[in-house]
Amino acid sequence: MRDKPNFLVGILGENYAWAVCAACLLVLLCSGGLTYTGFAAYQPYLISSGGLTNTQSSMLITIRSFTILVGF
Repeated sequence: MRDKPNFLVGILGENYAWAVCAACLLVLLCSGGLTYTGFAAYQPYLISSGGLTNTQSSMLITIRSFTILVGF
């Protein structure tokens, strides 16, 4: 048995599951946002090496975003 409460339990009480869920959501949104903004740097490479059009290469990020949305 532990005699000292956890840090989150001490601040938020026994029901701190929502704080954990909010922190996980924040991590997912931050990491997903970084990949969305970094995609513009790779788009010219995808167009030249893959023979894609602008629409096709932009559709890649749209499909990826939709997949993440469905995963939530």
